[in-house]
Amino acid sequence: MGVYQAMQAAVTGLRGNSLALEHISGNISNSRTTGFKRTESYFVDLIPSDTATLQRSSGTLAFARGTMDVQGGLTNSYRETHMAINGDGYFTVEAPVSLADGYPTFYGTDNFTRRGDFDLDKNGYLVNGAGYYLKGLDVDRTTGNVAGTLPDIIQLDTGNLQPKATSSLTYELNIPVTPLTADGNGIWDPTAADGVTGVGQSQITTDNEQSFLDASITGGAITVYNPNGAPINMQFRWAQDSADPTQYHLYQYKNDKLNVNGGRVGGTGVIWEQMGTAQFDATGALTTLTGVDHTVHGAADVTGGANATGQAYAGSGAVAAASQTSISIPGTGGLGGGDAMIIDGVEYIGDSTTAPYGDITLNFGLGGLGLTNFADSDGQVTINDLGQNGYGSGEFVEVTITSENRIRALYSNGVSIDQAEIQLTRFNADNNLRRLDGGVFLETSESGPPIAMYGTSGATLNGGTLESSNVDIADEFTKLIVTQQAYAANTRIVSTSDEMLQEVLNMKR
Repeated sequence: MGVYQAMQAAVTGLRGNSLALEHISGNISNSRTTGFKRTESYFVDLIPSDTATLQRSSGTLAFARGTMDVQGGLTNSYRETHMAINGDGYFTVEAPVSLADGYPTFYGTDNFTRRGDFDLDKNGYLVNGAGYYLKGLDVDRTTGNVAGTLPDIIQLDTGNLQPKATSSLTYELNIPVTPLTADGNGIWDPTAADGVTGVGQSQITTDNEQSFLDASITGGAITVYNPNGAPINMQFRWAQDSADPTQYHLYQYKNDKLNVNGGRVGGTGVIWEQMGTAQFDATGALTTLTGVDHTVHGAADVTGGANATGQAYAGSGAVAAASQTSISIPGTGGLGGGDAMIIDGVEYIGDSTTAPYGDITLNFGLGGLGLTNFADSDGQVTINDLGQNGYGSGEFVEVTITSENRIRALYSNGVSIDQAEIQLTRFNADNNLRRLDGGVFLETSESGPPIAMYGTSGATLNGGTLESSNVDIADEFTKLIVTQQAYAANTRIVSTSDEMLQEVLNMKR
């Protein structure tokens, strides 16, 4: 009978709109939930099998449709550990199953979320507001390369950063064709006898220091670090050769401590020492770079003994196209070992009498392009780049998220080191993921397996930002009105069907 079918169809409408009201209610209640994805309702009509001329309506079924592929708005949170995914993708996270000695334990079950309100806990883990721990890939602290391919729980090292000895300097500059020196002459003969060191004026003592300073120009200064993190001031000077104006000699400041047997010299100590010689052609381009050997000293040179072994600076020789032009500064030897490098009166060695440390390489740029000899009206060295790769110890300050999806630790000494990389994951059918509490999802057979996203392909990660809920309150209220009217209309169908049935019953009377 059509009246009964009409009543049954109206009941399915009541059920469907009740489910729609449930979805709307959940959406509105989570309109402020970070990374929340609203649930939408859709209806499917039910048609019993019949001929084309006798088709009847049997009601409707309501279903839920996810909006995991609809991004919410991005807002600034001013917390560097907070992250938002701009584009497709999910964070891989996991909830702990228990605690052991104050540390969480895990089963290894991957969950996926867009909720990025992560904070650093006391153990160095990144935990979001729903209690899920972030997973990612470790980064080698030395090479900066990713270690491994499977994401694991990220635990950051928040301890002090160990010092790193300087092993390389970048020194790119232009030496003027006519240096403007204090004596107005601007020439220097490193081979001239000085009657003190026995190796000529390639080693500057207190007796001839003023003459050297008057005949040379400053080449800049930089702080380098020895293996225990102690800062050392390294100073350079350039002097034009007296016989060949296309040759320039590089000197390094040693102060009054001689690098032989740890001895200290009195009034005749070596203060400046020649490191190498740069030869330029008529166009101002570097042609050769040679080091200076100071392996033998005279008797008046040291307090510890005559003809002791000193240090030899190794130059790169002739400059080839695309070659790395450099001078190698020896840094090996133990305390009192006789061949340890001296910079500004400090031995560049560690705290062991036998432990060696590698040389420092003074790089002048590829193919000699970083070291030039062009005219300059100021008559002074123009430094384009002067840097080094060492640092002292530092305290952990904070972490930041880079544009390469890296978690970077910042330290009090100004050094930043990448500790982990966040590997995002995507799915072919996002809306078929299974929802769990806390804004996380599980893969299903309908969603397909997770697909790793390497680097920044397909999405970018914004630090200090959060993704808001994708719920639009105005849209939800509009759907609420429509749902309310549809529910009321279905109740009228039920009441009308009841009245019609009552009329049928009244026919008997």
